[in-house]
Amino acid sequence: MPLKDIPLRKAIGEGFALIRKHHIHPPAEFTLMLKALMTIEAFALSLDPEFDVLGHLRPYAAKFKLRQMDPRRVMGEVRRTFRDALELAARMPEDISAILGKFRRGAFQLRVHAHEHLDNLAQMLDKSSNRISFALINLPPCW
Repeated sequence: MPLKDIPLRKAIGEGFALIRKHHIHPPAEFTLMLKALMTIEAFALSLDPEFDVLGHLRPYAAKFKLRQMDPRRVMGEVRRTFRDALELAARMPEDISAILGKFRRGAFQLRVHAHEHLDNLAQMLDKSSNRISFALINLPPCW
């Protein structure tokens, strides 16, 4: 299917459904941009049903892509990544020493967090089993 025949609103809506399904938390600016694109498309199509939103967005996307590939921006990101790696490497011996010290003293603790809705599920199952038991006890005799 040609790109111009794909309704942008439907594609973005399906994208939002995937984001919700997989519990992805995109940046707020990204979400607002997608909502704005949906609004723009709906408004533009109400004025001109033949309007090709993606065709009009293509030059802006190309400029954005060029900006993303700008060597100065890429080098800045490489510098930040390298600086972060150096900081991590500098802290690593101290962190490893602290962990090993806790092991030696027997003070190392590992905390495991249960799924956030597990308690709620256990309560619901408990409540349901109680209702079933109560219903079975209060059934009139069948004989």
